[in-house]
Amino acid sequence: MKRLTLLFLLILIIPIVESRTGEMKLLAVSQTPFGLQGNLANLQLTIKPGSGRVFIDSFPLTKVDTQISTRFAKEVACNYLNLDCSNIDFFYVIRARSSIVGGPSAGAALSVLTIGLLKGWSIKEGVAITGTINSGGFIGPVGGLKEKVKAASEGGIKVVLVPRGSIYLNASNATTFNITEYGKELGVRVVEVSHLDEALPYFYSKAPQKTQHELDIDPIYSNTMRRLASLLCNRTKKLMEVAIETGINESSLEDARNLTKEASLALSQDQIYSGASFCFGANAKLSQLIAWKSMNQSQLAFELTRLKAEMLNFKSQLPEYHTLTDLETYTVVIERLTEALEYVNKSFDALFGERFKEASFHYGYARERFYSAQSWAQFFGTSTLNQDFEVSKMEKSCLQKISEADERIDYLKFYIPPLFLTGLEDDLKKAISYYDNGDYELCLFKASKVKAQANSVLISMGSNKESIREVLEHMLVYIRSNLAEQTARRHFPIVGYSYFEYSNSLKDTQIASALLYAEFALELSNLDMYFPDYRAKRIAIYDTRMISVLCIGILIGIVLGYAITRISIKTHSGARGTRSGKKR
Repeated sequence: MKRLTLLFLLILIIPIVESRTGEMKLLAVSQTPFGLQGNLANLQLTIKPGSGRVFIDSFPLTKVDTQISTRFAKEVACNYLNLDCSNIDFFYVIRARSSIVGGPSAGAALSVLTIGLLKGWSIKEGVAITGTINSGGFIGPVGGLKEKVKAASEGGIKVVLVPRGSIYLNASNATTFNITEYGKELGVRVVEVSHLDEALPYFYSKAPQKTQHELDIDPIYSNTMRRLASLLCNRTKKLMEVAIETGINESSLEDARNLTKEASLALSQDQIYSGASFCFGANAKLSQLIAWKSMNQSQLAFELTRLKAEMLNFKSQLPEYHTLTDLETYTVVIERLTEALEYVNKSFDALFGERFKEASFHYGYARERFYSAQSWAQFFGTSTLNQDFEVSKMEKSCLQKISEADERIDYLKFYIPPLFLTGLEDDLKKAISYYDNGDYELCLFKASKVKAQANSVLISMGSNKESIREVLEHMLVYIRSNLAEQTARRHFPIVGYSYFEYSNSLKDTQIASALLYAEFALELSNLDMYFPDYRAKRIAIYDTRMISVLCIGILIGIVLGYAITRISIKTHSGARGTRSGKKR
């Protein structure tokens, strides 16, 4: 009888681990013979206890594969909540009336729905969002906004969230088009957002503000970067003296002198990485000039041979990495070393082709790139804000990053002629070659940069300079916040912070470069999302409505169990009494 009682209780408890399902409207575009046409799709998500798998059912088929963006949006959502979602399966279903342009343009919506379902929040109706989702939860630009806003109006959507910088769109006649005013005409409120922090309150009344952390610069990072900058900038002084002694004229030294002045200014403003970068640029120019003016062919051949041997010996002695900081250090060092080796080979080719100036310039750059790699190696084993991670996951992380970069390039091809994306595709091929060679660290680093480059193209596409500046300013605010959160998680992203600082130093003079380095910072500040070991906890799926059912069930089970037990006792007592009477 006790077994029956326990079985009854178990049946009542089962609903607490059942699935959760939620849905929202998805803004999309279709390509027709007459151009883009906006429409609404239905996005549904079901989560169940499982093993971290992601399933996507899309019909009709999308023009750009949504598999990659869906998986990435899920990872961003779990990372945003600092959850290890490896014990949950995700089932995404997209239904549209016609074949839509999928890919990354649904990323923000996917992340918003995933976060709400993981938290058990009820989603508001009449709100929709369009935009890519990027590392750190930043919302990036997409195409077809005019068509999407029109579709939202026709579908009863009252509020449409669009990526920051999208209000003024460049029209084909080089004038601007105000998407907000267009929305008002159609009865739709168009709101710009930069980040999931801004978007979530529009969808969920319970969405709390995330805890804001102060950005505490790891003192070990600061001290190490100062030493690195000191090495590079002291080298600039020595190379300048050698260049003057070699007889190089002042006009040839102008670029190096200007970079030296920029380095001094950056260092005076405590922009240490920026100062180091400017000194490296000056060093490369000086070494190129010195090699050209002071060597002959046989001397250059000898120096190239010696330098290559030194590089290979240095590479063979690089330490293993066991933390994210060491991984970042390794990727920076090996990237610079690999580039230096490539320029040594280019120098040999030019030398054998009797192009001495070209050969000497390649040698000078290779020499300084190698010195930079040696300087960065000081970061091995430095940070105290660290946890070990599974190095075995590098291969999977590399493949995932390649897929993300490839998907962004495919999406760009929908709006930009492929001819203009040749450079990006070549860089992606290089990342793939690193994967093929088992250089998963370089692959992850290179693919991250390719994706960042594609994102910067997306932001620049159809935007004017002021819009780009506005996006950049918001991006830098959120990068800083993201870096602070990473530090609170016991990891200081040395590369991400360095690029963030460099972007800040360039924003007033070189906005395109500043945007690119901001994207680098976003991608390389969130490498922990590819290693769930860093996540704080796993989530237990339950439905709050089922809690009351469970409590009532337990109470009923106790009452029934008690009643059944009492009846059983009386029955047995009666039976014993009957048997006892017969015996007497």
